[in-house]
Amino acid sequence: MRNHLLSSENVDVGHQIENIVYLELFRREYRVNTGKIDEKEIDFVATKQDSKEYYQAGQSH
Repeated sequence: MRNHLLSSENVDVGHQIENIVYLELFRREYRVNTGKIDEKEIDFVATKQDSKEYYQAGQSH
């Protein structure tokens, strides 16, 4: 985030946010995949034991 704020380059903030969310889910020991419901993509499907959670980190497509 610091590099993004100080940089004058054009950066894909959505991609950076997705990376942060993925790393945090991984750190919390979730099994992380991408998914699809009907024709819509889900950024992350996080599974731990019997729990399944869905996360959309960026804009909907």
